[in-house]
Amino acid sequence: MKLRIKTHLIFGIVLITLATLAIASVRIIILGRFRTIEADIAANGAESAADLIKKEIDSIALMDTDWATWDETYEYAANPDEGYIVRNFDPISLSNIDTEIVSIFDSKKTHLADGGADPWNRRTAPVPQGWKEAIESHPAFFTPRDYSTSVNGLLFLPEYPILVSAHQILTSERKGPSHGTLIMGRKIDDRRLAAWKKILKYPIEIYFADADNLPPDVKKAASLLTAKHPATAIALDDDRIAGYRLVSDITGKKNLIIRMEQPRSIYSQALNTMSYFVKTMIGLGFVVLLINVLLTERLVLKRLLRLNREVNAIASSQDASSTVDVSGDDEITTVSSSINKMLGALKSSQDELRETNTLLEKAHEAKNQLTSIVSHELRTPLGTIKQAIELIQEGVDGPISEKQKQRLDMGKRNVERLVRLTKDLLDFTRIEAGKVQMNYEKTDVNELMTDVYHLMKPAAEAKGIALILDLPEQHRDIVCDSDKIRQTVINLINNATKFTDSGGKITLKGEAIEAGVRIDVEDTGIGIKDMDVSMIFEPFRQIKDGRASSDGSGLGLSICKLLVEKHGGTIDVRSTYGEGSTFSITLPDMPPDAA
Repeated sequence: MKLRIKTHLIFGIVLITLATLAIASVRIIILGRFRTIEADIAANGAESAADLIKKEIDSIALMDTDWATWDETYEYAANPDEGYIVRNFDPISLSNIDTEIVSIFDSKKTHLADGGADPWNRRTAPVPQGWKEAIESHPAFFTPRDYSTSVNGLLFLPEYPILVSAHQILTSERKGPSHGTLIMGRKIDDRRLAAWKKILKYPIEIYFADADNLPPDVKKAASLLTAKHPATAIALDDDRIAGYRLVSDITGKKNLIIRMEQPRSIYSQALNTMSYFVKTMIGLGFVVLLINVLLTERLVLKRLLRLNREVNAIASSQDASSTVDVSGDDEITTVSSSINKMLGALKSSQDELRETNTLLEKAHEAKNQLTSIVSHELRTPLGTIKQAIELIQEGVDGPISEKQKQRLDMGKRNVERLVRLTKDLLDFTRIEAGKVQMNYEKTDVNELMTDVYHLMKPAAEAKGIALILDLPEQHRDIVCDSDKIRQTVINLINNATKFTDSGGKITLKGEAIEAGVRIDVEDTGIGIKDMDVSMIFEPFRQIKDGRASSDGSGLGLSICKLLVEKHGGTIDVRSTYGEGSTFSITLPDMPPDAA
């Protein structure tokens, strides 16, 4: 990446970071404050709903007190007659005082009469199911603290809650003795909730706090609401928020949750404010960035570009005796002076390097020639020695003793080892020097692996090792020197055979990959220690292990690596010590120098 881009990018990142931090801070502060405000408003809305219920309770309590302290009611409770019921418990009378249920009990708590009305349609309605049982199960209705007060609050029926008030039946002067109790009730049903919605401007819902099928948000609110903290608010989404208020029944043992949903108008205004703020910050950021770009280009980057052109010109001419222009009195001037000093030192180093490279090339060539000559010259006498030993073993010059045979066998093995070493050394030197002729041809990888499998299977089975062939499902052709790849795979299987005990397993597996193939030789042998894995492909490197040994030259894997790399491929190893190793050859569809 160019310095110009880096400079502008760094400044841009810093600017974006600062703007992001500013926006995030403002967002946390402003939106957090607005969320608190809207939550308070939503909770206050639920409080307003609770206050409305309280006013409704006060209203019915006032009606209840008025009827309970009416002389006609007092006389009826003492001497019940049907005329009182007909005159007063008709639907019109009850609808006028917005009362749906009226019940009278005498001083002995004996139920005397009920009245039911539908004030919405001004007609008679049945008394709700469970009303009488709910009244009789609350002794407080019949044992007030004094004659001057009513007992009122919420009463829970199976279908819905009801606003209820109970007052002792007294004279119009509110004197006793009490002739019983008059109880009035108003249902909190869908019609009343709809009426309250018109008053409060937002819809109201009510839930029994101990119900099993509460909506998720109400269930969450139920876990937050307590007697000390009876109100809360929960944001439902980006557009809606709901306030919740806990209201206890007349016994204080059962609870009702009031839910009032409102639009998040305040939050929306905050988001709009944040949007304007972000747009302003982005606009200012672009202006600041533009000013910075102009100043940086003029005062810094222009001089650096000039210095870069001068250095590139020197690099193109490869003339280390040239110098760059030195002007000004700042860091760029210091860099220019340092470049000139470096160019002077570079010229001296180039002269010394040329002399050193010449000596190294001569030494490397001499080494390769010596290795090639020694390897080649050793092969003939070693072959002669091997042949002489074999003739003596065959008894051409007379019989030999068992001990002599053993010594000759040992000599023959060491001669064969020297022959292999000489061959590997000659091959390695020729490959490293680039003097190996590569015969590239189109090769069926499945066919190559099958040939190697049949060739190596007898030797593996002779040692009690199972050799398994796992071919790709589809044939894959690549361009390669098939003899050298075959030699590489054979070498890997030979190594696996040496270090795998009888009863073990070697798997030769092929797999088509993108733009090439991979050949794996996996064994269940002794494995390689982690400390040795990194040096496994180094020339003349033999890994020693107490359970196995190798009489190889230490060049086999190095030759494999050179041959694979000549094809533009790679070879690597994965091993777990004590469990086995996997050597993987990756070859491209075509070597780079075969195109």
